Amino acid sequence: MDPGFVRVSPFHQIIYECPSGSIVTTPVALRFCGFCGVKQPLRARHCEECRRCIHKFDHHCPWLDTCIGEKNHRFFYLFLLSEAALTFWTIMIASSALVFLADPIVALQTNCVMICLIVFVSFSFLMSTALAFMHTYVMVFNVTTWEFVSRRRITYLKDLHRDLNPFHQGIISNTFRFLFSGCTYNWEQTYLVNTAIAEYYDF
Repeated sequence: MDPGFVRVSPFHQIIYECPSGSIVTTPVALRFCGFCGVKQPLRARHCEECRRCIHKFDHHCPWLDTCIGEKNHRFFYLFLLSEAALTFWTIMIASSALVFLADPIVALQTNCVMICLIVFVSFSFLMSTALAFMHTYVMVFNVTTWEFVSRRRITYLKDLHRDLNPFHQGIISNTFRFLFSGCTYNWEQTYLVNTAIAEYYDF
């Protein structure tokens, strides 16, 4: 599935699928990608595994062997939720199959397979639940894993106050866009508005 590959028109203009009002130019020097031959739009990053620039790049998932970007992030989030629910359900079923005996040695031998299954699936449950919580944060506050981890190295974020999120549009709007939009968006106007407000209030 297309995670949000950066596409360019014959006139070398970035193609966005969602309308975003007037096109503006950020005061930030956009990075030129030598591999794709384009100036990367805000929040885009080149993925070495996919060999393409990805809109609103979050990370490359080795388990799914694809990038997680603006167009498929919601599906990845739903995958994490379903994985957490499935592993929890498996733990409940396996726990109900345990046989309780007076002799602990016999009980251990009888339940050995189920105990191993519960331990293994519990680890998967903790991992998927932790990732689901993390991406809930990402969704609600409109950040990406890449921006959260590499903020000090990203051109358009490193000079801003550490508490300023220039792409925040409110929790409801962020969540709605994340879950129901599913198309590439030009973030320049949002960036300029939020940074201008922060500068006005000396944030």
